[in-house]
Amino acid sequence: MAMAGVALAAAVAAGLARDGTPAVPAESATPGTRACLAPDAAVSLDHVILAVPDLEAAAEAYRALGFTLKEGRLHPNGLLNKHVKLADGSELELMSLAREPGDDMARRYAEILASGGGGAYAAFRAPQAAVLTAAEEVGVAAEESRVDATRYVTLPGAGDEAVFFLETSAATTDPDSVLIHANGAAGLTEAWVESGEGLGRLLVALGGVACDAVRLPDGRESRVFGVANGFVVVAPPGEGRARLLGASLAGDRRGEGGEGGATRWLPPSRTLGVWLGVPARR
Repeated sequence: MAMAGVALAAAVAAGLARDGTPAVPAESATPGTRACLAPDAAVSLDHVILAVPDLEAAAEAYRALGFTLKEGRLHPNGLLNKHVKLADGSELELMSLAREPGDDMARRYAEILASGGGGAYAAFRAPQAAVLTAAEEVGVAAEESRVDATRYVTLPGAGDEAVFFLETSAATTDPDSVLIHANGAAGLTEAWVESGEGLGRLLVALGGVACDAVRLPDGRESRVFGVANGFVVVAPPGEGRARLLGASLAGDRRGEGGEGGATRWLPPSRTLGVWLGVPARR
């Protein structure tokens, strides 16, 4: 069972004064108990995606934050990406458009970029059949699709645009050279995402655990759900399209920011649009 550092609690301990921004209030810390972590077999965090207008500039900004970038590829629909691959198999992805969008997915990214880019999606890993069954049971609209070896489930309801579920048979083995990051990041352990109440019901139906409420830096009271490899903070949607608000990356047991270690929070102004937690240097 993953017990990587709980990001909001660490933010309370470490604060954000070095970046000139306020710490998350102490009363809103994410519960750090085993009771709030889901079984290994439950739904898990897979990756988070940022939409960026200038991919090369974004990659350079993330290298400056201590990340190693893996080159992506130009997709037939015009999307072009780069990856922050993490040792536990999760990742942070930078996504841009290299030409006119060629399908609905690319058009959705074009809309996000037209509104300034930033946090786009939180992706969860779970079997497609299980997600569809659970969605029906809890009354959440779901749509299935497939691209090559990956099956997707999206939630088409208003306010649920920023999440999707995936199941893939494609195996990727990355060399250590792209898995080692100067800032010590080794795994995605937390995502903050805007979504409707149905997402929480769906996560619980897929084995997740409902935890306490927290308050995000923008003041929104949000629900926390434990998943197999960390936590999901679900904020009520704001104006416009729902979006990814933040993520936290923990270190491994051997390096900086190891399990239970402190988290250093970087504000959206430094990360191209999201709150980002990285292992605190000791």
